[in-house]
Amino acid sequence: RGKASPIDQLRGEQATVVAIHPNQAGWMTQALLADLGPEIARPYAASGVNVIAVGVGKVGRPTAGVTALRAREATISATLGSGRMPRVYVLDDKGKIVWFDIEYSLSTRRELKATLEELVSADEVTRVAEE
Repeated sequence: RGKASPIDQLRGEQATVVAIHPNQAGWMTQALLADLGPEIARPYAASGVNVIAVGVGKVGRPTAGVTALRAREATISATLGSGRMPRVYVLDDKGKIVWFDIEYSLSTRRELKATLEELVSADEVTRVAEE
């Protein structure tokens, strides 16, 4: 049994992507898990973005750059409600949800990247203004 890791301890300096996916291997889940490492974690890691994949039930081998956690279905349902999965959330540097989607598709990936760009560039603008 793995030790429970609260998401707060895993948050990125600028943003955190939390992907919650079912144990079943539907096409949306497969696409999400395939994209998280190369499309999100690797390109945004240097900008202070962490990526967490929360599997409901069994968790497979994590993609490079992605922290894999496991949760019980009852816990996810009690916390976030039941229904559509996979779900993707973006938390800002304070842990506030600033974007989410209840599926995974090409438009989800595009909007996810746009949200991360906004969060990362907003911080860059703030840093430059402070200097």
